[in-house]
Amino acid sequence: MRRLIVRGALAAAAVAGVVGAGCAPEPGSGSSPTVPISSSTTTTESPTTTTTTPVSLQWQGIATATAPSARNGVAMAYDAARGQSVLWGGWNHRTRTRSGDTWVWDGATWVRRAASGIEPAAFASMAYDSQRERVVLFGGWANTTNRNDTWEWNGTQWTFRTVAQSPPARYSASMAYDAARQRVVLFGGTTSNSNFADTWEWDGQAWTNRPTAVAPEARAYHAMAYDAARQRVVLFGGDDIHGGAGRIFNDTWEWDGTSWTQVASVHSPPPSDGHSMTYDSDRGRVVMYNGGNGEVWEWDGIDWTQRTPSGSPPSRSWFGMTYDVARERTVVFGGAQGNSGYLNDTWELTTG
Repeated sequence: MRRLIVRGALAAAAVAGVVGAGCAPEPGSGSSPTVPISSSTTTTESPTTTTTTPVSLQWQGIATATAPSARNGVAMAYDAARGQSVLWGGWNHRTRTRSGDTWVWDGATWVRRAASGIEPAAFASMAYDSQRERVVLFGGWANTTNRNDTWEWNGTQWTFRTVAQSPPARYSASMAYDAARQRVVLFGGTTSNSNFADTWEWDGQAWTNRPTAVAPEARAYHAMAYDAARQRVVLFGGDDIHGGAGRIFNDTWEWDGTSWTQVASVHSPPPSDGHSMTYDSDRGRVVMYNGGNGEVWEWDGIDWTQRTPSGSPPSRSWFGMTYDVARERTVVFGGAQGNSGYLNDTWELTTG
């Protein structure tokens, strides 16, 4: 596919306004009351932007003989060294069970791997460290407590990493791997009574707290992805579930390794939580899928564009999603439909 890389300072116009939609419940409850909110925005410059010829998108449901059990709150990342999407954990509110199993998807088959030895949990955070060829797993909502343990997957087994310091225990944080700086970046998350607005980085040996003068508000159920063309971690949305007002955000932020900048854009997805984002490296776009309303949006570093793929998965929230680099498609698994409906279907978003 032909791509034109445009370099230079491209200033986005400042616009005001974030309209609230509601707050996420405790994990797995599946419903959100609606509460209006507002927020300010700022401008930023984009040093590198990728433009591509528009292509059509389509959703394809993939029938499989075996699959992980129905669940939401899974952690998912693409293991580029082994050409597999890795899935771990999850929660089924109907059966009141958490999962601690590991599955890999090769584009045709789900295969359950050996028992992990990790306490079953949901809403853990996961990212792939391409330099070290390891999938990194952090935290989660376990049976009796929130976790702050760090594990790494080498394609065969999980290894517990002993660290001198760690982010405080939490669930529903977001992580993305900054390939230029070779760091896993973690932001936010929540416990049963408080939200986080801290930024941490994992270099394969140690966690480092990265305090900043400006940062997104404390939140959970947000989404992050690394924009490789522009070397920025992009964050969108999330839920202030313990903030009192029950706010859902539709702000866009970028992390450049030193500071967070809120980005103004002419267009924006609606306030979202329980959504997911990934980076389409073939087309140079961050892809956001909101399973609740079925919308697909793409971020090019300047503005959000809503896409209208053919076909549509059933409505869902708190699902797993990653981008299969080798097969050039976004993979979605599972999710919740309210309190009683849980899914274990596999969908792929492709260009066609």
